[in-house]
Amino acid sequence: MHRARVRVPASVAQVLKHEPCLISLAVEGFYDTDVDSMKFAAKMERFLEKGKEEELVCVSVKMSRAM
Repeated sequence: MHRARVRVPASVAQVLKHEPCLISLAVEGFYDTDVDSMKFAAKMERFLEKGKEEELVCVSVKMSRAM
C-alpha cells in the first residue's frame, strides 16, 4: 500500500476519516474524465458553496500503488 498526503477541505477530511475507501472513487472519477467533462470542471471556480470559505487541511490517505 502507498500513502499520500493530500490537501482537502476539512469536511472532506472528516468523510475520509470515517470512509477511507471513498478515495478510490475520487481517484477513479478524476482518471476517467473526458474532454467534455474537463470543460465543465474548468469553469467551476470552487466546489464549495459561494461565500463559504472552508479550511484546507493535509491528510494522509492510503491507496494501492496502481491508483
